[in-house]
Amino acid sequence: QNFTYLNDSLWYPPSTYGSTSGTVSPYDSNNIEVPRACGGTCYSIGLMLAYNQFSGNSSLQTFNPGQPSGDAGGNGRKGAQKIVIFETDGNPNCSADASFTNNGTYQSYYRVRYNSTTPSSSDFPYNVWGYSDSDPTLVSQINGIIGQMAASDSSTGFSSATRPFQLHCLAFGPQIDSTAITTLSSMQTTGNVTDGMPAYKQITGNASTYATNLQTAIGKILQDGVQVSLIQ
Repeated sequence: QNFTYLNDSLWYPPSTYGSTSGTVSPYDSNNIEVPRACGGTCYSIGLMLAYNQFSGNSSLQTFNPGQPSGDAGGNGRKGAQKIVIFETDGNPNCSADASFTNNGTYQSYYRVRYNSTTPSSSDFPYNVWGYSDSDPTLVSQINGIIGQMAASDSSTGFSSATRPFQLHCLAFGPQIDSTAITTLSSMQTTGNVTDGMPAYKQITGNASTYATNLQTAIGKILQDGVQVSLIQ
């Protein structure tokens, strides 16, 4: 809910948000602050983080001291339709588990939380193992998390009869093959979207084609029965 921090998050690590003089080493310890490729593609962590953002558990709002409320989630609004736009440039080939704290309607969360003041008190995922691309074990894990989000909001999910949770997938680049498209399509189905990954969601080609397909995809997604407000 802070536009400056939102914009900074596109380019900079969390410890520098809102700071004109903040610095961080490009090779910080344990790859905590600076994102960089480590040889694997893990869908599960991002999906668990998305779940936490939809949660209304107040303990998430202040889990990361000194950062804006909701850095670790907890600002989810019951009654608002929930949508995830999942973007990837490759097949999943890495797992990640995290304990699920079941506190009931809009109060549950995954224990994947980062405390930048005291990193040792953070909740990190476990069982981070490598697999072959779109291994059935991984696909099952991924769809399990999506299914948790798509469950009824009368339990621990975010779907109501009139406002079902939705997950849309966008696939980028030359590493996306038919196996990846099959996986992404199954994810969408679990997330109440059954368009079969049309061509405009498979974003490849030159820069102009990228831009055109991305604009088409976002436009169609945001018109798919979801009311969206952009506030600066």
